[in-house]
Amino acid sequence: MSPPVTRDHDHDIILPDIIVDSALLFIRQKIIAQGRDEILLPPTTHEFSEKKLGITWNGVLILTNGKFVGLQTIRRVGDAKLSIIDGSDEVAVNIDLSLTDPTFTNDFHLTFMGREKDGSVVGTAELILFNLIFAVHLSTRRMRMIDFKFKDISSISAEVYGLGTILSFLTSKIMQIILNQKKKDIAHTVEAKLKSILADLFAKRSMPAPIVAGAVGMLEADASH
Repeated sequence: MSPPVTRDHDHDIILPDIIVDSALLFIRQKIIAQGRDEILLPPTTHEFSEKKLGITWNGVLILTNGKFVGLQTIRRVGDAKLSIIDGSDEVAVNIDLSLTDPTFTNDFHLTFMGREKDGSVVGTAELILFNLIFAVHLSTRRMRMIDFKFKDISSISAEVYGLGTILSFLTSKIMQIILNQKKKDIAHTVEAKLKSILADLFAKRSMPAPIVAGAVGMLEADASH
């Protein structure tokens, strides 16, 4: 599912979208140039049980060396909303953002029925949505983040390698554990890391003068009606 992203420099783009697209172009360039497309995920330990041969067995799954890749796919979804921040010379920009087809990997160590197995996990999330609110100062043209949060994730999937024939019946159970953990990783670890990156890059970026001038003109026109 491709997000409905408006094309850059299209004559129908409204000004708030131009503000967002200008900021995101800078952010994507910096993510790539600074090698920040990858996020390391913390190791996690999961205890579980499964019935086999009429006996309930307890197992432990340890996920390590987790990586999430795909921050450079960040794009605008839909149209941005522009509003004046009361008592200031700033405007607030509210927009939904997406990461499209990011990937994740993990190594795992499984203990079950007296057996131990090492393997790996490779997966992808079709679309991840976040909401971003940031401010642009109309005089200095400086930007700052106001809020950034995870919204939703669609169609996450993964492949598990290394269980072997004897423990292959655990594939569904292991998959469920992994996908639940990846959703938590994205909602917390990825959100926090991406929020930090965005806040850092916003602090180093000034909005181009013509765009700010256009925003001022638009707000003045709205105020006159």
